[in-house]
Amino acid sequence: PARPLPAPGPPPPPPLTRHPGSPSLRRVAGDREAAIRLPGIGTGPGMADAAAQFNLEFRLPDAAACPHLVLAILVRAGLEGILDGREPVAGGEGGLPASLEEAMAALGTDASVRSWLPAELLSTYEALKTAEMAHLRERTPLEACAEYLDIY
Repeated sequence: PARPLPAPGPPPPPPLTRHPGSPSLRRVAGDREAAIRLPGIGTGPGMADAAAQFNLEFRLPDAAACPHLVLAILVRAGLEGILDGREPVAGGEGGLPASLEEAMAALGTDASVRSWLPAELLSTYEALKTAEMAHLRERTPLEACAEYLDIY
């Protein structure tokens, strides 16, 4: 269910879809395919200590995402993991939803994520995304991207 909130637009046109440098795997790792990337820590003479170099990249948001909603969901997901004592998925190969339709379907069945949002916000968001999907259904990926370019 991660995709509908941080990456609410349609998938990019075919030349820009998943490749080895795109975040497409549901895991925390140092590689560029991980949804949450922890880049390597340099060692050696003149390098800052590891804590000063620590960096976390959340690589899913796209230009159509609401940054406030993305940050709220990301913080809530992290808090949920801490409270439940879960470890980050370091070696997971599970893919993320490949379309907005798949992501919205996953959100529809995820009781935890649904409970994090006020009912009115969630129903409004779902209604807007449903209308957006219907509007873009007959368009090619390039036509859809052109519409997003006009809007954003």
